[in-house]
Amino acid sequence: APLNFWVVSLYQKSYTKLTLFLSIIPKLIYIFIIIKILSLNSINYFLLYPTCILSLLIGSIFGLKEIYIKKLLAISSIYNLGYILIGLLFNYNIQTFEYIFIYILNVINIFIILILNFNNDKLNLNFLFYLNKNFIKFFLFISIISLIGFPPLAGFYAKYNILLLLLSNLSLINIILLFIIIISFII
Repeated sequence: APLNFWVVSLYQKSYTKLTLFLSIIPKLIYIFIIIKILSLNSINYFLLYPTCILSLLIGSIFGLKEIYIKKLLAISSIYNLGYILIGLLFNYNIQTFEYIFIYILNVINIFIILILNFNNDKLNLNFLFYLNKNFIKFFLFISIISLIGFPPLAGFYAKYNILLLLLSNLSLINIILLFIIIISFII
């Protein structure tokens, strides 16, 4: 955010196999670009705060009314990028890279299930009723709730570690960011 509106329509209109690629590779490139920018000047850290806040709020609010799975995953990627940017605010720490790794594993798992079980590129959330195998439903469910951040799954611990980073460096702007994280998670 705020340059996120093209992502949702791109995810929905792309083939599912291409969407898997689009959901992972650009984020890695963005992160390396941000790391390079942050290494140039410490003032650039303050530019990340509005982006983190907008990513969290847009990702949580726009996801409320969405029924198409790929659009929902696009909105989720905007939301999760907010957490990644929060981790990058505190230099190059292991918690941020752990979060990225867990996020990528969850996304790959979700897309592989979609690719292997459905030929339709415009899936809505009703597709869950058409999954014939219970173990596939189980793995999809686990990946989705891990992506959301429910305990005791890996996605929860990754978000928890990012929040601990934020709590260990309390300032007024970090308290505001923590408040926005709580509100966005509740939404």
